[in-house]
Amino acid sequence: MASRRPEKNFNHAITRYAGKFAFIWFILLFITLSFCYYFRPDACAALTFFPTWLWAAAGVAFAFPLLFLGRKIFLAAIAAWLLFTFVFAEEPICLVRQLYLSPAASKKAGALRVVSLNCAGGNPQAAEEVVPYQPDIVLLQEAPSKKDVVSLGQRLFGDEAVLAWNFDPVIIAHGHLQQRSLPRLRSLIMTEAYVTMPNGLAVEVISLRLTPPSIGVNIFSPSNWKEHTNTRKLRRAQVAAVVEQISAISHGTPVILGGDFNAPAGDAAVAHLEPYLCDTVKQAGIGWPNTAINTLPLQRIDQIWTSKHFKVVSVWAAKTKYSDHRLVVCDLVSR
Repeated sequence: MASRRPEKNFNHAITRYAGKFAFIWFILLFITLSFCYYFRPDACAALTFFPTWLWAAAGVAFAFPLLFLGRKIFLAAIAAWLLFTFVFAEEPICLVRQLYLSPAASKKAGALRVVSLNCAGGNPQAAEEVVPYQPDIVLLQEAPSKKDVVSLGQRLFGDEAVLAWNFDPVIIAHGHLQQRSLPRLRSLIMTEAYVTMPNGLAVEVISLRLTPPSIGVNIFSPSNWKEHTNTRKLRRAQVAAVVEQISAISHGTPVILGGDFNAPAGDAAVAHLEPYLCDTVKQAGIGWPNTAINTLPLQRIDQIWTSKHFKVVSVWAAKTKYSDHRLVVCDLVSR
């Protein structure tokens, strides 16, 4: 019995040290991630590239050694990660909304339906997937040929179809349209048009595709951190150009901006839109809002933003067959 006591004390010491190490790791990870997701510094873009809830899930998994320090400490850590998820992630709120709201296959009377879709490198079959959703305005990115887009417009709206064409971001609408002339650098990422709907509603519409993201996931690679940071800075400059374009629009004119932001929801670069526009998912997102990739949607890089002239009825992401993105369906009513 005496020979077993030192062994028992040794095992007890090991478990205590393991618990203390896990506690220090939990504190450092929780504080670091909370700082990164709250402030979203460009230097930490390699961390905020990952979905918030994914970090929380990892935090929960690494919390189990805290049981060596006691059940209360372990449960407190789990509660902290749940709080982190609800503060910084939008998916839980959207899923809760689905309990009392559901996407409408047909838009309600008087609603304006906007659909945005990345067409997977110009696939006309992907573009055709917007048809069942009965849109009033279609925002395409990586659009197919102009011939295919014109054909899609005629299928949607017949002879009243109008088109703003710019090779990549494209606008298809019902009514009348005046395409805006843009400086060359802006025309590479956006297409803008003044659209007058058949009911007389006039709205400034922008279809957008920002620079593709860095997709490196090795957080231990300095080059990966640098690439994510540089991509964020480039996207920040592009959004600044978009903001400058929006700020020139009359305050009395409703604005709809949507497309492939190539950035996760809450990205610091995209946040510069907020003084002028509102993210529709934050107002009325339903279900699982993420759009990329279509088969495993981890991030909401396809987004629709509107000015205060609209009330968002609902917005959701729908699975596609021919695109690597899910499409976004947003129903709006004028205030």
